[in-house]
Amino acid sequence: MPRPCLICTAPFDVIHFNVEACRACAEFFKRTVMSGRTYICRQGDRKCTITRSDSGKFMCRSCRYDKCVEIGMEYALPRRKLKRKKDGAVEENAAENPSTSVSPNTSETVQTPLLDRIGESLKEYYSRKLEKEYEYVAQQKLPRMPDHEELYVGNFNTFSDCFRLAVKESTVILKAFEEFESFPIDIRVTIYKNYASKFGFIECVYFTAKHFDQPTHQMLSLITCVEFAKLDQWIIEEKSTVKKNAIQSTVKGFGQDYSNLMGPMMKVEKLSEREFYALSGLCYCDVEALQLPDEIIKTAEITRAQIYEELQDYYQNELKLSDYSKRIGDLMTFIHGAREAELLTNEAIRTYATMYGLNAEDRLFREFFSD
Repeated sequence: MPRPCLICTAPFDVIHFNVEACRACAEFFKRTVMSGRTYICRQGDRKCTITRSDSGKFMCRSCRYDKCVEIGMEYALPRRKLKRKKDGAVEENAAENPSTSVSPNTSETVQTPLLDRIGESLKEYYSRKLEKEYEYVAQQKLPRMPDHEELYVGNFNTFSDCFRLAVKESTVILKAFEEFESFPIDIRVTIYKNYASKFGFIECVYFTAKHFDQPTHQMLSLITCVEFAKLDQWIIEEKSTVKKNAIQSTVKGFGQDYSNLMGPMMKVEKLSEREFYALSGLCYCDVEALQLPDEIIKTAEITRAQIYEELQDYYQNELKLSDYSKRIGDLMTFIHGAREAELLTNEAIRTYATMYGLNAEDRLFREFFSD
């Protein structure tokens, strides 16, 4: 019969590290010991309540670790065996030791933090994508953006072409999430499309804010953008003046909607790189609205909790913040905006295709922006 964990009260039925603790608390304790990390109490008095209802996003790790020690949890680091070199000197090698937990097959490897893995994947992606974009800009002979010589003026064709490029290259990002490759192919496709639609907007705001203080422009890619006041540049190939005017009117309406959506996010404190990585992960986890199996939803919840845990460590130990509730709130504003932008983009693309025939036969666009 399950008993309550002496640390967080979650039910468990297998003893870990010789104490009555759940697997999650045991793994947390082991990771802390192996990494040598120290934590700062969120409240400062080392009296935070650690219960199952508090577990996940905002559990105080300092008090959680103290509770592990208090109830007698112990974890012995892997012993080192001595390897003698040819010259007689002795060299130390780490030898894996069986876990003191009675739960099977726990790994002794210190895992790279998830946000670090996301960051490395994003850097690889942007390195590939930037090279491709410069080739594209040269081929299309796009004009430079006035007052921003590092950027180029884009249009609907630019958006379409850079979107295809992003889809082709961005699958590398999801290799940061180790469980992703184990999902069935149909689940992976669904999660990827959901991720790409949401994170595309996060990227748009993040890179727009790097170049512009106000939502007067919108980045279409890493080096191309459009100015909201000059959306007549959006459609350049339409010959019919009447149809072109109608398209421009529709584009301006959606442009205003995007500007209104981006405005609040442009006003918040600029995101750090690590917060940007976290938003990438949170977009990946934002799957509750999808029709996915319960175990996939549960996996996403675990990943989300890990992201918040690493963010807490970042805010406390790197930024030295005692109160980071506003920054967490800002991230939630971005995620909400990404959901709204996904709906707005779907509506815009379907409108362009239905009313004006823009990309109406494009299979990729139909797959991403269908009802």
